[in-house]
Amino acid sequence: MQSIFWIVHRRYLKLRQTGRVALWQAWTRFDTEKGNFTPFAYRSIRVAVLDE
Repeated sequence: MQSIFWIVHRRYLKLRQTGRVALWQAWTRFDTEKGNFTPFAYRSIRVAVLDE
């Protein structure tokens, strides 16, 4: 049982890090003339996590 916990926990940490990297990448790519940052960041993070 404990080994399953650690497998899930490691997966969670990896996805969380993927989300952080995607947020940073979205921030560097964002153009203020093209709209609001929040939906852009949300889509960027979602795609990165789903691709993982």
